[in-house]
Amino acid sequence: MTTRKKKNDKKELKKEMDKIDFSIQRIIAETETFRTEDTFIALEETIIKIRNLKRDNGN
Repeated sequence: MTTRKKKNDKKELKKEMDKIDFSIQRIIAETETFRTEDTFIALEETIIKIRNLKRDNGN
């Protein structure tokens, strides 16, 4: 794999992760009033996993 291909793959991964991060933030905002504790915990765990993936990939 060339360096250019790796950089492009990394950019694409970052774009996808940013979309997921935005979607999760939107879900949190939209479900603020009727969210259960379990839902909140699951969303928080998902956010942590995404942030860890970003960190691991150098983003």
